[in-house]
Amino acid sequence: MELIIDTVDLNEIKEAVEYMPIVGVTSNPSIVKKTNPKDFFEHMRTIREIIG
Repeated sequence: MELIIDTVDLNEIKEAVEYMPIVGVTSNPSIVKKTNPKDFFEHMRTIREIIG
């Protein structure tokens, strides 16, 4: 089973990968807007680094 988390909040993702084998994230514009990243693409690269 592969698990995907529905958030782009870095802290939530970091916590989730401690307990579950997260393989990806889902998102939409309203979810991204809530986190207000300075650079969208850098934020996505950081998420990729966290989940491996």
